[in-house]
Amino acid sequence: MNVVELLFLIALGFFVFSRFFSMKLPEDQQKPEAKIIPLKMPKKPEIDIEGLEGMAQIKAADRDFNEKDFIEGATSAFELYHKAITEDDEDMLEDLLSPKLFDQYLEQAERYDEAGEQMAFAIKEVNVEIMDARLSGRTAIIEVKYHARIAQAILDADNVATQGNLEDFQEVTTVWTWARSVDAEDLNWELESIDNVQ
Repeated sequence: MNVVELLFLIALGFFVFSRFFSMKLPEDQQKPEAKIIPLKMPKKPEIDIEGLEGMAQIKAADRDFNEKDFIEGATSAFELYHKAITEDDEDMLEDLLSPKLFDQYLEQAERYDEAGEQMAFAIKEVNVEIMDARLSGRTAIIEVKYHARIAQAILDADNVATQGNLEDFQEVTTVWTWARSVDAEDLNWELESIDNVQ
């Protein structure tokens, strides 16, 4: 191969290289940019509760509600409430009570602490009955009547009863009002009020 042929091959190779590797794609052939499509979360179906009353309203608005489970939970909560007061378990009471009711408890407990005293309860049996159930806006409200045999006392620093007697059980009837937003992920109910029944 002479010099002229060699130069021709070099020139041809450079031409092919420049045509394939320096050529830009047209603007409309550029790699498309990724598009972010926002995902729309499905909404809870609107439920027509018009014409429904009481427990039927709550069951229609909250498909997870189970009356039997509620009664079992309300019974346990009654016992936990009195146990938490006896043991001065503020964390448990804060979980059970509405903020307003919890603040009232703290004020009462502080007075006993200053006097070196402690409230104490003992429970033998509890009967539970749903008195009323309704929906207020998106808040389910259930009033529960508790009939129980309870002994209560005020203990001093040595756990000696200064008032009452933990062996003296009396029949007590109270109505507790429980509330919960039917849209909340938390399935726990809050105690809104306690009313004595004469």
